[in-house]
Amino acid sequence: YKGLSRYFHLGTKAADFPVNSPSKEAIKALKEGVALTDWGEYEKAKEWFLKAVSLDSGLAMTHLYLINNQPSAEVVLKHLQSARNHIANGSAWEKLMLEFIDSYLTNNPQKRVTVGHEMVKTYPQMARAHFLLASALEDADKNDKSRDQYKKAISLAPEWAIVHQELAYSYLHYEPKLLDQALIHAQKG
Repeated sequence: YKGLSRYFHLGTKAADFPVNSPSKEAIKALKEGVALTDWGEYEKAKEWFLKAVSLDSGLAMTHLYLINNQPSAEVVLKHLQSARNHIANGSAWEKLMLEFIDSYLTNNPQKRVTVGHEMVKTYPQMARAHFLLASALEDADKNDKSRDQYKKAISLAPEWAIVHQELAYSYLHYEPKLLDQALIHAQKG
């Protein structure tokens, strides 16, 4: 399940997505956890996510983040089911994220691309949406289109290191390989 972690490293503007909760404290705890996740501080982030759940167990996005780097499939499935149980009250973004993650867990890259396009259509100014679509396109071996989406994410949030890292990786490992571009983005990541 660590393979999913790249989808949760979404930069310094980690809290820019909409969530539904009557508890402002739960939303704040979720956003703290997301920011820590973005810096690779998974154990500290987990504490904030657990705090968010204690304040609002119905906050579906928190359960989606608790999936990240779990020790067992049982725990992943528990949080996935909790997210599903509470998604009816979730924001449109939360619902799209659940579909995106489900497509990963069911090994359906075309569904992931479809959901990624819906994210970008619904949230065209959200760098995260473009980042996730880029990741989905990369999974579907659509490297040029993937790179375009990484570049769009960078244009919206130039400081997001993980987007630069993913684009550098793409230029280094996928055709057409562009080593000069890989170096540029690796230095920014």
